[in-house]
Amino acid sequence: MMSAASINGVTIGYDDAGTSENALVLVHGHPFDRSMWRTQVGRISRQDLPAMLRAAQSISIHGAKTPSLQRVIDERERFERPGWRVIAPDLRGYGESSVIPGKTTLDVFAQDIATLLDQLNVREVVIGGLSMGGQIVMEFCRLYPERVRGILLAATSPKAETQEAKQNRVIMADRLLREGMEPYAEEVLPKMVAPRNLVALPAVAEHVRSMMRAAHPAGAAAALRGRAERPDYESTLAALDVPALIVVGDEDVFTTRADAERMHTLLKRSELVWMEGVGHMPNLEREVEFNEALTRFLDGILSAADLGRSEGTP
Repeated sequence: MMSAASINGVTIGYDDAGTSENALVLVHGHPFDRSMWRTQVGRISRQDLPAMLRAAQSISIHGAKTPSLQRVIDERERFERPGWRVIAPDLRGYGESSVIPGKTTLDVFAQDIATLLDQLNVREVVIGGLSMGGQIVMEFCRLYPERVRGILLAATSPKAETQEAKQNRVIMADRLLREGMEPYAEEVLPKMVAPRNLVALPAVAEHVRSMMRAAHPAGAAAALRGRAERPDYESTLAALDVPALIVVGDEDVFTTRADAERMHTLLKRSELVWMEGVGHMPNLEREVEFNEALTRFLDGILSAADLGRSEGTP
């Protein structure tokens, strides 16, 4: 369900689906919006299950369990287990949230998320993000480690910017203000989505293109300037003692295998999922595999919580 909240002087649009006490926050990257998570929001919050069950009526053939029907049966069993409330905000400057020109550092984004959670009466969360969203997750962990039950890091890196990269971000911010988002969107689309998937998955390509074109130049430029100043998060990750899922595509031109392995090494309780034939948008380019990995990860957190409660029972 789409909602809006007044937070730290700005309006933040967000989706809030599911009613569980277990909360998952999903943070989008640059220059996207919360719609990049729509299939994950539907699946993890179980909003998509009624449609799947209706579809099952046309799947069964002579009483046999076809693969599609078996998947629905598996989903029904999953539905009977404790679920998740999924919260996906539009970061300030993006989507349906307020546009604030100038510079927006990652701590501001993280503070917005924490304030939103306070307003929603949510204390502890599993928090995940892609690209810049993953770095905002790391900043959230730096500022609010006591609120984190687990993390998802997709197509991201913990490293601080080099001096050259900082300058390039500022140059790009100025360019977005001068030219608007359309030239940038066309230029970077083949870097966001693996070239083969631009052809094989035209709906995904169009979704990514449309998010980039719809982004407000002032909001995107402010984030670029702020992101250029981010700290190194390796010590933050090394200090975390929570489950972590790392997902990276082998055709991602922004996140390398070395980046993925480094995060895996730093995070003591992490799993690394390496996706072949995938660029910078694994949750869209390999939706089924991504959702399955995320579901297993979240189920593991619930199972560990159940075990902890049973061991603590007199």
